Amino acid sequence: MKKSGQLLLLSLLTLLYCSCQSVTVSPEVKRIITQIRKVCDPQGKLANIDTQVVKGEFRSNTTEKPMTMAMTFKKPDMMKVKIVVPGEVTFVKAYNGKQGWLFSPEQGVVQLEGKQLHEMKLQAMLLNPMPKLTQIFTSIKLQKESIEVGELCYTFVCTPKPEFNSQPITFYVSKKSYHIIKREELIDTADGKIDKVITVFNNYKPTDGILVAHDIISFRNGKLMEFNVKSVEWNAELSTDDFNMPNELK
Repeated sequence: MKKSGQLLLLSLLTLLYCSCQSVTVSPEVKRIITQIRKVCDPQGKLANIDTQVVKGEFRSNTTEKPMTMAMTFKKPDMMKVKIVVPGEVTFVKAYNGKQGWLFSPEQGVVQLEGKQLHEMKLQAMLLNPMPKLTQIFTSIKLQKESIEVGELCYTFVCTPKPEFNSQPITFYVSKKSYHIIKREELIDTADGKIDKVITVFNNYKPTDGILVAHDIISFRNGKLMEFNVKSVEWNAELSTDDFNMPNELK
C-alpha cells in the first residue's frame, strides 16, 4: 500500500480566506474572495489562528483496512500528515519550513529533494491557516463558469511562483454557497511524470465559528481516497520539533 506520494491529497483548504494584495487579480476576483471569507470565517477568527490539527477516518479503494489520518499545521509553513493502520503500520510526511521528509514501512525515513520538496513546500504554505497569497501565487485568474458536482461554479486558475516549480491549480467555488467544492491540480512526480489530481470538498460545518469541509474525496490515477473529518482543533500547542525529521537524518 503505497502512501508516500499521496498523503497530501486530502488536506483541507483555507486558501481563499486571506488577502490578495500584490497578486495579479481582477476586481471581480477580489469581490468573490471577500465573499468566500465572509461565508467561511464570518467572525474573522482565522486572523488569530496559528495552528490547526485535523483528525478523522481515512479510506482508500486500494485496501479494505480501516485507517485514521491526522493533519497538523503551524504558521507560516509547517505541516505534518500521519496515516495509521491501527495495530499495523504508520505513514508520515512532513515539512518543517526548511526540510521535508517522509516515513513508510517500505522506505523507512527519507529526506525529500527536488520536485517532491518543492511540492511539499507549496502544500505546507497553501494549507496553513491564513496563508499569504503574495508568497504563493503570481496570479489568480477567473475563467469561464462551469458546472461541477452539480453546481454552477466560479473557476479560478492560480499560478504558483516560479520557486515552487509547480503546475497551476484550479479551484471551483459554488456561486450559490461560496464554498470551495472542487480542486484540480497537476502534480510533478519524483520519476518525472505528471499526475492529475481531483479533490472534492463536501459537508461544510462550522468548527468554533470557522466553516470546514468534513467530507473530502480525492482521485488520482484510478485511486480513490476519502477523508471524513471527526475533529478540528485550533491553536493547539505545537513546537517546531513536532515537524522535524528523526535524528538519524539530521
